[in-house]
Amino acid sequence: MRDVLYNPPEGSLPILLAGLDAYGPFYRIAANGSVNSFGFIAAQKHLRSGKNVARAVLAGFVQSAMEAAGGGETVSLNCEFFGHASAGERIEARVEAVRHTRSLAFFSANVTADGRAVLTADGLIARP
Repeated sequence: MRDVLYNPPEGSLPILLAGLDAYGPFYRIAANGSVNSFGFIAAQKHLRSGKNVARAVLAGFVQSAMEAAGGGETVSLNCEFFGHASAGERIEARVEAVRHTRSLAFFSANVTADGRAVLTADGLIARP
């Protein structure tokens, strides 16, 4: 297993993601239009049975990233898992706003581990 260092990409800023305080630190990369990017470096505390990052951690991360991008609370979240992530890998979520109504925001997200696809998600966030 590689040594785990918190080394976010240049230009990113630390961010607190709701409900995930014990799993940070997390970072946010500056938004590019309707796309927001978030990330963290996978560590031992994220692993299930000491092997791969727990899928619950990935789902919670993408949910919190969508909430941070949308400024509200999750109404619906659908996740599809494609692979696994390991300690030391940079986990990043690219969250895109697909559509907004007066009270709802629709998002899609792709999560990667060192550039490999591990999860896609669609979410519905209630806007305040």
